[in-house]
Amino acid sequence: MTTIVENINSGLFTWQSSAFAADSLLTLCLSCPEDHGFLNFKSRLDENRSERLKILREIIRQYYPSFDGPIVQMGTTSLNETAIIAECDDLHDGKVISSTDALITDRRNVAFFFSPADCLPIFLWSKEEKVAAMVHGHWRQTLELSVNAVHAMHYFYGIEHDNIRCEIGPSIQQCCYRFDRKLISDDQLNHHVWKNHIQTHHDQVAINLQSATMSNLILNGLKTYNVNSSYICTCCSKNSNQQYNFPSNFRDHSPNRFIALMLIM
Repeated sequence: MTTIVENINSGLFTWQSSAFAADSLLTLCLSCPEDHGFLNFKSRLDENRSERLKILREIIRQYYPSFDGPIVQMGTTSLNETAIIAECDDLHDGKVISSTDALITDRRNVAFFFSPADCLPIFLWSKEEKVAAMVHGHWRQTLELSVNAVHAMHYFYGIEHDNIRCEIGPSIQQCCYRFDRKLISDDQLNHHVWKNHIQTHHDQVAINLQSATMSNLILNGLKTYNVNSSYICTCCSKNSNQQYNFPSNFRDHSPNRFIALMLIM
């Protein structure tokens, strides 16, 4: 395992990639089991947005004390767009990069985050070139989005696929991700990747988003030992007080979200 889980101040539940942290990339997934709305970044007009940014900055400084850069949100809309964030981009504290489901950058001292519920927070990293990507892996497009991000890292930064490492943060797991068979097409059931990661139970299907995404990345050139997952389920994992660690739209049908964050230090 290349991840650690811990509780920090304010009652937060935190997942961190310890492997990436050793190589100057901070990746965190944060939630508040006592109040799953505590870290919701709903919109730029949210009256509590500035306070939430302040709290987020304090959390980041527990891991990176000298952090003084902007905190930028990737505003996901499931449109499957990828943003390349270069040195010339105007990035300020609280900025929202709209309609984006993947973000690639070589910018240091800038914290990028998005707010998933059960979708996959996928982090890609090239230690040598110091280039990172963050992908919102919603289930219908997680295979395409993650591979497109890998290709973009190669196209824009010249990074070879076998030099890219991947870590998937907490997300809904196959133990909970079950729904009506009618909601999935025969094409998806017979897809050369998906078919190995979908189980059928009479009129239900159970999908393993993590293993499908990992397998597809390996098929597209990433080394097996460079592709890992937290295997923490956002739908059913609980703390010692029997509180759910993460908000889950699949479980609660609520608008609450957690935070997935990356920062090149």
